[in-house]
Amino acid sequence: MCARYDWLFCCYILTNLFTFITMKNERKRPEIFERMGLTRKNLFIFAAGIISILLGYFSLAIGKTNDVWSLTIGPVLLVLGYVVLLPVALAYKDKSHHPEK
Repeated sequence: MCARYDWLFCCYILTNLFTFITMKNERKRPEIFERMGLTRKNLFIFAAGIISILLGYFSLAIGKTNDVWSLTIGPVLLVLGYVVLLPVALAYKDKSHHPEK
């Protein structure tokens, strides 16, 4: 029962990210994005990290114990998501983006 709510929460987060990414007007972005200097590129990278993590857990679930999916592909996707994409999404600063002061 708990896993169902986790999936619902992940879907909620992904739909909110998609909404923020596809917004046309930059002024409608929440104040937290302005203060942190986050742009659409950051949100694209963050969404790619979340998708990589979800695919990593999915590949761990579908593979057998000694299968290439559960021993190689799943851990590589998880490391890519947690260690590479999510930190890059938070640390990336767009040179063309200058927040108004």
